[in-house]
Amino acid sequence: MVFRRVIVVLFFAIPVYAGSIFKEPPIFKPQAVVFLPNDTYFDMLREKINSAQKEIVISMFLFKTTGPPVYRPNILVDELGKAVRRGVDVKVILEMGPREKRSRIDEDNLKTAVKLIEKNIKVYFDPPNVDSHAKIVVIDRKYVFIGSHNFTQSGLLYNNEASVMIVSPKLAEEVLKYIEEKVIR
Repeated sequence: MVFRRVIVVLFFAIPVYAGSIFKEPPIFKPQAVVFLPNDTYFDMLREKINSAQKEIVISMFLFKTTGPPVYRPNILVDELGKAVRRGVDVKVILEMGPREKRSRIDEDNLKTAVKLIEKNIKVYFDPPNVDSHAKIVVIDRKYVFIGSHNFTQSGLLYNNEASVMIVSPKLAEEVLKYIEEKVIR
């Protein structure tokens, strides 16, 4: 009988105790969620970049701009440059491994960084001890693009990719906080 009481008390007490130990993630009620499979991502992203008024923050694992100007990543560089000329604050954070272990990804991101800087876009690299695999874009602290799309010609045109655009100022703030704390440091 005592054993049953202990089990009953534990059954009800553990969830209450666990809830006080483990912080619940914040719940956001978005204004809209749009599924962006494959190349639909590029069109929606480009539209939001072109209509941005204040700020664009990008954290991208791979931003590969080798190839002709008509390649989609190069188009994005041009669109981001136009946004800067309109007065939009544009920041791009790219993956960069430690100097002694530079990879092809690092080389591609360095080449892209040069193109971005030439267009007066602020470029940052994650710390060498951090692997930032995120593919995130936040526009005007309202639109959050998150998913599997790298900024490569394959990722933006050919691959089977899946991302979403979430319209939520609260989520945008949380994502920007994450980028600041975990990616830029």
